[in-house]
Amino acid sequence: MLSLRNFLFLTLFISTAQAAEIYEPLESVRQLGMGGVYVFNEHDGASFMQNPGYSCFVKGLNWSLVGMEFGAGDLNNYEFLKTKYENNETPSMSNISDFMGKDVYAKVGAFSSITTPCFGTSGYYTGVAEFQVQNPAFPRLDTFYMTEYGFTIGGAIPLGQNLSLGLAAKRISRTGGPYSFGPDSLSALNGSDSALQELVESVQNSGVGYGLDAGLVARADDNMPLHPMASLSWRDVGSTAFVKTKGTDAPERQKDNLILGLTFEQELPLIGIAGGVEYRHITDTDEQISKKIHMGLEASLAMIDWRVGLYQGYYSYGVGVNFWFMQLDAALYQMEKGIYAGQTPERRAQIGLLIDLEFDPNFKLVGSGGKRRSLKQRR
Repeated sequence: MLSLRNFLFLTLFISTAQAAEIYEPLESVRQLGMGGVYVFNEHDGASFMQNPGYSCFVKGLNWSLVGMEFGAGDLNNYEFLKTKYENNETPSMSNISDFMGKDVYAKVGAFSSITTPCFGTSGYYTGVAEFQVQNPAFPRLDTFYMTEYGFTIGGAIPLGQNLSLGLAAKRISRTGGPYSFGPDSLSALNGSDSALQELVESVQNSGVGYGLDAGLVARADDNMPLHPMASLSWRDVGSTAFVKTKGTDAPERQKDNLILGLTFEQELPLIGIAGGVEYRHITDTDEQISKKIHMGLEASLAMIDWRVGLYQGYYSYGVGVNFWFMQLDAALYQMEKGIYAGQTPERRAQIGLLIDLEFDPNFKLVGSGGKRRSLKQRR
């Protein structure tokens, strides 16, 4: 009989295209705590990754030396699987109903990004694994597995004192994606290890894709209260297709994502505030509008940032602790796996470490952790 450990390994490669979760790459922990909203600052080396148009508004050379992120789903489900493993209750067609609805999710990520006035470049790695057994009458294993690394380079041109247009080219190497694992395939759980290995190898699809990101950014004069900013980001212009390098098929095409953002930030006596709203996937008519809206607010006091937001209709919470050269962030949020908000929410948590450096034109280190500096320098 297939061991639970091998079963979990298999589920990293077998999934279904029927899952309705929206894949959102490159979301930072700070964003997740603020409902997914990104608020620009002039010393964020990773701003180029969100919208290449931001690069014309940065000051100096800013290097997000390293950002590391770790995410997990509902911890109660991990405890359930641990108990099953300790009791040697391995999955089979006779007891697979015990695993119904026990969603397991894990994510790791890292990136490094450099942004100078009107130029930026970045590299990143992301690994995601998730599985859930659905439909007791007609068992189906829904799993999403993906590892990818990518490189981006580009810049922006000023269209005026407060308007910028950006464009970035990127190369993505991706393995995995959505696959279908229905009752016929589930019967292999009682099969031989060789049959299992053959099934795993058949779905390890890999490919390379080349894409474009474009962005338009407009902001108000520095002397205007709340410093409002509007951004329009078009990620994966026209969608990004992959050319197969391994497996039976290339990974699925990555859909384009048109994002409209409206944000603000202000330094008040003893406290700084920032926030905004984003409307994502504007051109995707298959998704309900309730899953496209993101709103968030952040209050900064001394070394601590407190965050709250609405992520796809659910509350999100976050906190950040700032040190001289790094920032620690944590976020709790829910996202929608169903068709509309309120149907199938899933709880997730994510933590991250960011080291952000700022250099002057002579490459002398002049600061770090630029978010709070930007509020003061724009006064």
